[in-house]
Amino acid sequence: GVWELDVVGERYHADVNLRHLFGYGPNELSPDPYVWLGLVHPDDQSIAWNAWERVVSGLTDEYHYELRMIRKDGTIIWTDVRGHAERDQRGHVTRLIGATADITERKVIQDTLVTKERELRTMLDALPIGVWFTDPQGHVLYGNPIGQRIWSGAVKVGLPDPRLGTCHWENIEATNFPHRWAIGSVLTKGQPVLTEMIEIETANGTRKTIRNTAVQVRNDTGAVQGAIVLNDDISERIHAEQ
Repeated sequence: GVWELDVVGERYHADVNLRHLFGYGPNELSPDPYVWLGLVHPDDQSIAWNAWERVVSGLTDEYHYELRMIRKDGTIIWTDVRGHAERDQRGHVTRLIGATADITERKVIQDTLVTKERELRTMLDALPIGVWFTDPQGHVLYGNPIGQRIWSGAVKVGLPDPRLGTCHWENIEATNFPHRWAIGSVLTKGQPVLTEMIEIETANGTRKTIRNTAVQVRNDTGAVQGAIVLNDDISERIHAEQ
């Protein structure tokens, strides 16, 4: 709905759509600006006041915020409020014009996504194997605690060399830590790395045997979004077998 605040005349004008948004008829609600302010959720009224003070002080002519408002039936909706200030020759605000939109559905979706992301992160943090996510360029976006623990202090990595039947060792640098080898194959060639055995050597000479798996992540259109890398520290099992 569209609205106009006559600052000089201290009157708030709202169109039919805005009144309907809050559950009121065309002739309901006073043009008193404070009546309309009363529709704002008490916990969010400071948001409206802060935005108003920024306009009045001359910091901006634009008016934009999101807050909760209360409909006639008592239900609470999320709204996006946008406006623009008009001033007289002395720079005093004379009028605000703008629009208010119901964004409740969007907020519910956002809150759901935040909750799901928190649940996913909790699950990943509790997994007994290392999990890493990268962007399409191979930059690490997330590594769970086990993954970070596996690679903590690593200075060299031993990669399998099928021709020799052994590993060849490479130093780990900050620019490629920790998975440029697996990610290079997955993201550039599109080839998954499945249960590859690699060795890690730490600064104190300790070696770990890691079972490494990496696959591409694609969206619904097939575009590559990045990669997932899994690390399983099987050092104890290998030592026991030996």
